Amino acid sequence: MAPSAVNPLERNVVLNPAHPDFDEVRPGAIRPFIFDRRLAAE
Repeated sequence: MAPSAVNPLERNVVLNPAHPDFDEVRPGAIRPFIFDRRLAAE
């Protein structure tokens, strides 16, 4: 896992869809997200 550059409360993960346990992956709780417009490309 790696920290998210966009949301400090989140972590980024890489998932392998070919892994035999891939179907066991479940999302966590959904939280509100406010996009920081400073990150938008102009």
